Amino acid sequence: GENELPVFTVKPARGNNIRKLVSVVRKLEIVVGLAMCYFVYSFFIELRLKSGYVNILRYKVNNIDGLSHGGQENEVALGEEFDIGILNKKINDTDEAITDQISTIQTDIRNWHYGMVQKQFGSQTPKVEVKILNSDKISSFVVEMAPVELMPNSIHFFLEMVKANVWQNTVFTHVDHILYAVLTNTEGRHKVNNLPEIQASRLLHSEYSPDYPHYKYTIGFSGGLGAPEFYINTADNRKIHGPGGQHRDDTGDACFGKVVKGFDVIDRMAKKTEKPFDSDFVETVIHSITILQ
Repeated sequence: GENELPVFTVKPARGNNIRKLVSVVRKLEIVVGLAMCYFVYSFFIELRLKSGYVNILRYKVNNIDGLSHGGQENEVALGEEFDIGILNKKINDTDEAITDQISTIQTDIRNWHYGMVQKQFGSQTPKVEVKILNSDKISSFVVEMAPVELMPNSIHFFLEMVKANVWQNTVFTHVDHILYAVLTNTEGRHKVNNLPEIQASRLLHSEYSPDYPHYKYTIGFSGGLGAPEFYINTADNRKIHGPGGQHRDDTGDACFGKVVKGFDVIDRMAKKTEKPFDSDFVETVIHSITILQ
C-alpha cells in the first residue's frame, strides 16, 4: 500500500564483512583527524611560505569526502536487491582510495618538512647538546638526528622547539626503561601552551621507520599526534616502542635521533632511577638544549 515502508533485500553477508566495514571506518577517522589537524597547521604554512602549495594539499583532503561517499553509482535504490559481493567490492575500492589519499597527504607533509629542515638548519645532519643539572653540577650529552629523509616531520618539530628554547628549565622523569622529557618546569608548571606562541609545527601522523628502530640510547617521541614529549631509550626497546608494541597497532613511535657522546651521563641517570626514593618519580633538570653548528 501507499503507507508501506521500503524494503531492502540483501543476501547473507560473509563473516569478514563487518571487519572490512570497521577497517573503512577507522581509516575514515584517520582522514578526518588529519584533515582537522592539517586545517590549523596549513594556516601557519601559508603565512610562512606564501605559496599555493597548501591549497593543493587542502584540495586533496577535501577530495576524500567524495571518495568516502562514492557518488551515485554506489547508491542502491529502495527495494532493489543487490549482491553482497558488489558491496564488498565497493568497500574494498573505498578502502584502497582512502589509503592512497592518506599516503599522498603524508608524503606531501614529509616533503615540506624535509625542505624546511634543509632551509632552516642546513644540509648536514643536525646535532644538539643537552645539558642537565644534577646536584648543582652541569653534565652534557650530544644527540645526532636520524637521516632527515626518514624522519623529516619529527626532526623539524624537535629542532623548532630547541631553537625556541622550549626545553630550558624542564625535567627528565625517570621511568623504568626510558628517560622521559616532560614540558614541565621545575615548579611543576606545564609549558605545552608555549608551543602555539612560537608557531612550532607538530606531528601530524605517526612517523615510524623500520630503518631506524628503538635501540638503546636512541631518542623517540611518545605516542599520540602532536605530543611534544620525547624520551631516551635506556634499553633495547625495539619491541616495546615499535609496531605492535605498547600501542598494539602498526604505527610505532617515531625514533628520530641517537646519543653519540656522553653515554656515561645517560647511564648515571638510568642508574639513579633504580634507587629507592620517597617520591613516585625521580627527576633530573634539563638546563638547556642547543643546536650545535
